[in-house]
Amino acid sequence: IRDTLRNRGITAEKIKDKITDVSAVFAKSESKVIKKALKSGGTVYAVKLPGFAGLLGIEVQPERRFGTEISDYAKFWGQVGGIFHTDELPKYGISDTDVSEIRDILDTKEEDAVVLVASSKNRCKDALDAVVNRSHEAIRGVPAETRMPLPEGTSKFARPRPGSSRMYPETD
Repeated sequence: IRDTLRNRGITAEKIKDKITDVSAVFAKSESKVIKKALKSGGTVYAVKLPGFAGLLGIEVQPERRFGTEISDYAKFWGQVGGIFHTDELPKYGISDTDVSEIRDILDTKEEDAVVLVASSKNRCKDALDAVVNRSHEAIRGVPAETRMPLPEGTSKFARPRPGSSRMYPETD
């Protein structure tokens, strides 16, 4: 993924943290997740990831895609249920028309990916900040992090690596 991003000329500076409220697009959405979030007073926010089209669907481990890895960060930092991204849409009740409208709002190109999250405003922002930060990490390579083993022999993000701010870093 790092090499592909570098070949595409993507740098951390190109990935902005401009998080946009796109709730209006989903006023009549068929997506159960989005309907539930909006009915409970939540919102839908989106962020553009320049040059990431096609990368979020790449399998990085058996049955785990790069989008799943990014979702783990969103879940951890934003306390959300997960994310939607354009490598897997239209699906989940999100239509082609919805995707086109969001792409227009965010001024995306064909090679750009879009990540969406539905929850409270603060959780959406925290989740998408984590998505942007993980995208920056992807440009540098595989991040140093603590991972949790999964039953099928793969692993997922558990928490950041210990640092000087941790009280007992040697227990990690």
